[in-house]
Amino acid sequence: MTTRKDSWELEEDILLAQTVLLHIESGSTQLKAFVEAAEKLSRSKEACGFRWNSTVRKQYSDKIEEAKAKRTQEKHVVSINEAQSALETPKPKEDIVTNTVYVLPNSSEFVNDINDTISFITNELTRLRQLTMLLSDELTEAKRLNSELHEKYTQLENDVLNAVDTKLLIRLANDIRKDSDSERITG
Repeated sequence: MTTRKDSWELEEDILLAQTVLLHIESGSTQLKAFVEAAEKLSRSKEACGFRWNSTVRKQYSDKIEEAKAKRTQEKHVVSINEAQSALETPKPKEDIVTNTVYVLPNSSEFVNDINDTISFITNELTRLRQLTMLLSDELTEAKRLNSELHEKYTQLENDVLNAVDTKLLIRLANDIRKDSDSERITG
């Protein structure tokens, strides 16, 4: 590995980010990501770590959260499969023929996976509640605007009817005037 002192190119930042995000998603450590990126970029793992923490990480905060969520979701799927397997696994018992004991999967890992799953679901539930509140506010605003538009429509409708009534009234007045004028002439 060569030690480089030159500036970072955009392509190098992208490769560093992709490597770190893959490690986050797979549940690996960032240190391992820096080692892998260092080999690919011919830089030291320290330089990769410094570049990530000082510059690149800020640009990928959304992608980091997505990678963490994906990792948690994959853990959730794995823990459900493990739970199903545990249910199908026979209870610990002694095999009469070989004197061996069957052991259930490591319970602390199983509990940690369940806790991660509960945490993921809780976070999703909180996010959905926030989204529901936002949509409720938008619905209230839409109802207000709809009511406002309905009032304007009713006012316009009344204005049109009044205009028609006014024309009718003028026409009737003219007819009455004509009738009274003709009565004066003939009368």
